[in-house]
Amino acid sequence: MLPFAFSLSARKVAAKIALALIAYELGCPFALTPQFDFLRGARTASRLEDLRVWIFANKGFMGAHLRPAHQHNVMCYLNAGMRYSEPTSRQFSIFCNAATKERVNPIVLANEMTLIGHVLSPATKFEDSEAVYDQWHPIVSAFCAQKA
Repeated sequence: MLPFAFSLSARKVAAKIALALIAYELGCPFALTPQFDFLRGARTASRLEDLRVWIFANKGFMGAHLRPAHQHNVMCYLNAGMRYSEPTSRQFSIFCNAATKERVNPIVLANEMTLIGHVLSPATKFEDSEAVYDQWHPIVSAFCAQKA
């Protein structure tokens, strides 16, 4: 199982990474706007309920791009209206290899609009440890088998 992924500490790290990458991609003034107060507040959160950072599992999302065990993704969709095509909406993705600390271009089998559709679909299971385990076990197992 992956108990660390459900911890308060792991979610604080995810919030920090997300905020740092928003600042990197869209600029510090944008990242300092009030809409990201919840990410800045993650630093002092003392309970999971105080965070708006969730873990999810979705087979369609996972099947839409290939990933190695060290690949970290930040996929950001900042929806300014009811559609992601609004002129003031923003979207970006950053993929990096945690082992080499380099930014990578992933093999993506679906466009980003399709991916966000997967995440927002009823097929997504939020905060379900068994679903997350089932989703990540093949990737982690393959990595461990290569290292054995």
